[in-house]
Amino acid sequence: MLISGYVRTLSKPLSAALLCLAGLGVHGSEIPADTKTLEIPYREGQLMSLIAVDPKEGEAAATARQKYLGGAIRLAREYGLETLGSLSVSMAIIGDFHPSALVFYAWPSEEAEAKFASAPGWASIRETRPFGWDELRIHDRVATKNEAMTFRSDRFYTLATAWVNPEHPQDYETYLKNIEPAMAAAGGRFFYEMESPDFATLKDGLEKPSRLTLVEWEEPAALDRFLNSQGFKRNAKLLNRGTSAFELLALSVNPRT
Repeated sequence: MLISGYVRTLSKPLSAALLCLAGLGVHGSEIPADTKTLEIPYREGQLMSLIAVDPKEGEAAATARQKYLGGAIRLAREYGLETLGSLSVSMAIIGDFHPSALVFYAWPSEEAEAKFASAPGWASIRETRPFGWDELRIHDRVATKNEAMTFRSDRFYTLATAWVNPEHPQDYETYLKNIEPAMAAAGGRFFYEMESPDFATLKDGLEKPSRLTLVEWEEPAALDRFLNSQGFKRNAKLLNRGTSAFELLALSVNPRT
């Protein structure tokens, strides 16, 4: 569905949903003493891995996940895998993909991950994934510099996943550039971008996305302000024309962090 049409026809339900999340955000630049933070550091040359997970329901699926993770994580750590943390997915604002969490991992290098992928026993472990999850979407990119993300429990986050329309490949890039002033005025900022990631999924036929964009908002209502701003409305046509598919997830710092 086109995002402008989505906002126009579902503005009231969207606003109501965002109000349900309002406790996640506050104004101000100082970090309150009771704010939880999640630090996600990456070093130059590491393979950054962002995995969106949609677990199956039921006891059998939970047992399958526990067995898979026990074998997969143990083996992967022999090749240097680090588990850095996770964000909870509060809701799917746009799109049919409803994962429960976004998990951050790091490999020492692409070579380390490749050695793991060819390790004895990995293929048989990997084949058990569908018993525990309805979907896993794995996005990988090599870090070109040292970089770190600090997520805060008093902030609200969104993850936009875009599949660029090959007939209008520059429109989405122009959209992102044009909306930045309106985003800042509403209380948001671009937080992290992953372009053209390597991609793996449990679903057949799903093409890899062109770009993942994380945005930090002062509060959930900031997103609503942005979607109702003239800066967004003037550029929504670029988003519609520049993407063949688009998803938007609401994220928050995991309470267990």
